Amino acid sequence: MTPAEAVQRCLSRYADFAGRAGQAEFWWFLLFVCVVCLVFSILDSALGFEPLWVAPRPPEFEPMFETRPSPLSGIAFLALLCPLLAVGARRLHDRGRDAFWLVALLLPIVGLVIVLGFCALEGEPEENRFGPPPGRQGG
Repeated sequence: MTPAEAVQRCLSRYADFAGRAGQAEFWWFLLFVCVVCLVFSILDSALGFEPLWVAPRPPEFEPMFETRPSPLSGIAFLALLCPLLAVGARRLHDRGRDAFWLVALLLPIVGLVIVLGFCALEGEPEENRFGPPPGRQGG
């Protein structure tokens, strides 16, 4: 699957949490979301938008990276959140896991490692309770 096919498929199945998704579809779409948010973040800075919030911190603390969402990057992320969760659920289905595992993302760092770990593993080659393997879904 090419990157363009993966993005097109994920956006066309915007809120479809049923079925299965292959590794290529998931990882290409995740990369697309990261690039879109990065581009909009740069655009936010170029246009002089201020961050949506500023967390209080001691004056002697200087972070290595600033990761504060700005208006355009925040809107872009929110627009892509539903298809990202949908392809994540379908990717977990490919592994034979329930989409409920996405709740682990609420755990800082650990949840992300768990979910991405499941998504990195090969899918089940045979049909499972979520449907046929991604290559044989016919669409």
